[in-house]
Parts: sequence; C-alpha cells; structure tokens
Amino acid sequence: MNGELKWVSLSVSFLSDMKIKRIRKLPDGDKIVLVWIGLICLAAKTNDKGFIYLDKETPYDEELLTSEFDISIELLRLAIAVFKKYNMISVDESGMIFINNYLKYNEKAERLGDIREKARLRVAAFRDRQRLMPKREESTKEEKNKYITLHNTTGNANSNVTETLQTSPAASDLDSEFQEWYKDYPRKIGRGNALRNYKSARKKASQQQLLDGLKRYVVECKGKEVAFIAHPATWLNGERWLDEHAPFYKKSETVNPDAVAQRRLFEQYRQKNQSQMSINDFLPSTISPL
Repeated sequence: MNGELKWVSLSVSFLSDMKIKRIRKLPDGDKIVLVWIGLICLAAKTNDKGFIYLDKETPYDEELLTSEFDISIELLRLAIAVFKKYNMISVDESGMIFINNYLKYNEKAERLGDIREKARLRVAAFRDRQRLMPKREESTKEEKNKYITLHNTTGNANSNVTETLQTSPAASDLDSEFQEWYKDYPRKIGRGNALRNYKSARKKASQQQLLDGLKRYVVECKGKEVAFIAHPATWLNGERWLDEHAPFYKKSETVNPDAVAQRRLFEQYRQKNQSQMSINDFLPSTISPL
C-alpha cells in the first residue's frame, strides 16, 4: 500500500463504453454501474495496483461491501457475477477482489503519487544534508556604513594616498554634501543633473577630493566668461576633480598701446552691436591681446 489516493480518473466517454452500455440495459443496471465505480474508488483507497482490501490479511467480503455501498446482498452478488463475466474483476481463493484494468482509471493518479513520493524523498534527503552541514558563523556586528581605508605602505613621503572613502553614505548626507559643494561652483545651472552626477562621483572620490578639485577649478575660472565655464554636471561626469591644472602666471606689466586702442574699439563695437564675439577674434594676428 502506497498511501490512499484522493481521486480517480474517469474518461468523458465512460458511459459510452460498450461494457457499461450493456450493463445499464440489465435489471438494476444503473445500480450495478454505481457498484463498479464504488469498487474503483475502493481500489484507489487501497492503492495497491488494483487490489481491494482493508489490509492484506483482510479482503472486503460481502458483508463489508454491502455495508460500504449500502446495497442488498442480492444486488452485490449480481454485480460481482456481471463484472466477472465481462472480465472486469478477478477474485482469488481468499476472496480478494482485483480490478483487472485498474490503471485505466488510476494511471495519472499513480503517476502523480509517484511524483509526490519522489519529491518527498528528495526533500527529506536535502534536510538530512542540511542538518549535517556545519552551521555558519553569524556576525553580531551590524554595519550601516562601510569604509575602505587605503594606506600608503611604501613610506614614500611624497605619496599622499592615505584616504578614507565612504562607499555608501546615506542619501541625506549626500544631499548635504552636494549643497556645500554646489554653493561654491562658479556656474549655477542644471542643479538636478549635477546632484545625480555628484552621487555617482562620490562612488569614485571622497567629499574632500571633490571640494579640493572644485577649489582649483574656481581659481582657473577667474576672469573667464560664464559661457566658457563647464556646467557642474559636465564637470562631475568628466571627473574634472582629477585635472592637472596649469600653473597660474601673472600678466605682463608691459602694456601694448596698440592693443589698448584696439580693445577700446572692440568694446564700443560690441556694445553697439551686442556682439558675443571675443576680443581675440577682433584683434589682428599681428597685435597680441592683453
């Protein structure tokens, strides 16, 4: 016995089967068909390839079957005789009934039962393996922010690589950092894009690196027209905090009189025409700009 099945399989053409049609034409034929369905259900309940019994030592006798189906002994004996005639059942010497074509009604159910049994065995084997595996050590320390510290181990005094980077600062911290950085940026444009790029940049550089890079860029931008200052988002996306800035040279104390005159003419022309041209575009190549 493999465990009780919960359902049986009857074809939609069950009532069209030649044997069933002949049985239904007999006296009490519909009742006999009902007894047949009852026997199929008992075989599924036993679930032993078509045998019907309470246990292997106790087959269903006439008394048990009449009580099970709530029918008379005469109807039961007639039904058993009909089923034997049409080779639908076999009865051994002990009186145990066997459904000859049991798999016709329970093949799918048995396959499902086999699948479930195999799955149960797999799960049990997996749980056994899990119990045998050593338990993993659980860490009691919870880290909200992880830090990576890079140290210069070469002892080179000219190297300055000891630095702590916060790899995953909280969003509120990043917003606050960005406010501090953005207020000093020389061109206020595209704040939303700048904030997104700042958060991306913080995965590559520390807050101090970005501030130091900005300070160098602010110095570089002194005297520049706004149009030639990079958007903050562009500056961050281009990793401009890593730029190697050229040294700052003071302008020559010597003033070219011709250049001064040319500049004065240029300013007058630009004011009159509201031109966006540069002084270098206006000056001849033979005259150096201021």
